[in-house]
Amino acid sequence: MTYMQAWDHVESAESGNPVWTASILRQRQSWKRSVPDNVSAEFSDFLAEHPNCVENIEDTAFVLKEMPEMSRFGGSLRESLLFGDGVAWVKGLDSTAFSIAEKRLFFASLGMSMGRVMREYGCLYSVRDRGVDYTLESVPVSMTRDETGMHTDSSALNSVPDLVGLLCEVPSKNGGDSLITNALNIYWRLRVHAPRVLEILEGNFIRDIVTPGAERNDQNLLENSFPIFSSDLKGKSRTF
Repeated sequence: MTYMQAWDHVESAESGNPVWTASILRQRQSWKRSVPDNVSAEFSDFLAEHPNCVENIEDTAFVLKEMPEMSRFGGSLRESLLFGDGVAWVKGLDSTAFSIAEKRLFFASLGMSMGRVMREYGCLYSVRDRGVDYTLESVPVSMTRDETGMHTDSSALNSVPDLVGLLCEVPSKNGGDSLITNALNIYWRLRVHAPRVLEILEGNFIRDIVTPGAERNDQNLLENSFPIFSSDLKGKSRTF
């Protein structure tokens, strides 16, 4: 669920226009970013000064003022996510000498440079098969080996992230084709071609409760109800 600024409904390959299709996105370069060398070097210095941070991500109070280059890079990413393409592919971390644990720390600190980290699932949450079945238990699909269709990255009324990030540690042996789609594009298509459907989606929908530690009962299910699409009072932004 990414918060995106409302823009006019214009599909083009022009960078900065958040209304795109997957084919248009492939033509753009603006959403593809590389980790700057000065950010990697600064992080290496940070690791040398704070070696215990790697194994204690959850307990670490990150002092981003010690990593001003990271903060600037994160601010630039946040700007493009909120007011530009709405999606970013950050490359280059795999070509560094950082260990997997150090890459996780880099990923966490980059996220913290963009805002407050949600901790319902911990500072970092591992997306891997835990041998459970989401059709039999109230667990996130990300705990299973199952494929999933279109979905939102949150299902709790009070746990709606503005930005969602994913660190790829081990590429899959097969698959990997991006199924990314654009909720803002879908919104405008519905608004133009199926306003009645959009009206329904702007109503409340009960969501299952899968957040760790949350009690799943009838009352909580009824309260965990919110729209697929919603707007602020001035109608200048959309939340999906």
